[in-house]
Amino acid sequence: MYSGYGVGSIFDLINEILNFISLLIYSIFKFIYSFVTTNFDYNLLAFDIVTKYSKMKQDIVKIYNKNFDKNSFVNNSFEYAWYCTEYLKSFALGYRIEPFNNNWVSISYIDQSEFDKVNLSFTFDETYDEIDTIRFFKNNNVVDYFTEFKDWYNTAKSILLKDKKVYDCLISMRMDDKYIYKVCDMETDSYDVLPCELSKVKFLSIEYIHPEVKKPIVLEIDKNAYLVGNELLSCTFVKRALEYSFNVKHFDTDYVLNIMDNNLKTFELKSNEFIILEKNSYTIIEKK
Repeated sequence: MYSGYGVGSIFDLINEILNFISLLIYSIFKFIYSFVTTNFDYNLLAFDIVTKYSKMKQDIVKIYNKNFDKNSFVNNSFEYAWYCTEYLKSFALGYRIEPFNNNWVSISYIDQSEFDKVNLSFTFDETYDEIDTIRFFKNNNVVDYFTEFKDWYNTAKSILLKDKKVYDCLISMRMDDKYIYKVCDMETDSYDVLPCELSKVKFLSIEYIHPEVKKPIVLEIDKNAYLVGNELLSCTFVKRALEYSFNVKHFDTDYVLNIMDNNLKTFELKSNEFIILEKNSYTIIEKK
């Protein structure tokens, strides 16, 4: 089942968790005490909690990788418990988190109601469908990701046709460790073949720049999303990235992205543009 599982490693893991819980309890009492005493630096408190949490996370991951078999029941239980912790963290700090299942497809879009137009803002919405791989394997069928993706792409096009408030739409899919993205509009069709080959292109730095945001926000793309044919950094892609990160959420089409690629070339990407990855290069597309 697993090897290297010792009392010392268990103690280290429990100790890390208890230290974080102690800091959290202490911070709560400190927060309450601040109401009846002097002024309090809330940013410093949040920074302390996030820093301690990050250290605890790194230490537990090291212990976990050293002591647990990837296919064991203990591993699966640990992963679920870890996901629950991440879910509670996202709920408390106000950002989104992807499903526990690693196989899913989703439609994300931003729209503008009359209220949004007055406030020069957008509303973000996203719908997931988890792909039940257990059901496919139980019936001795291969999971048909292509058909699943195409069906959802056509569904998104029907939404665009009926709902004139939708400004931009994105189809996302995760297949185990791979991420697939495609911009959806009325003039294009779904992929003929789903992207699966890794591109040699990488973006070393992606910064979200907006006049209402004091400091640039760094956006990250999973290394397994750099697939040939993937359509990245569209307007909805950027909004989705902000929704899944603990950062300032101010968003409208006044932003630009400052990007550095793996050849150290820097360029700006506007809100009406996105990138299509190729094997050794990339193309910037202006969305009409």
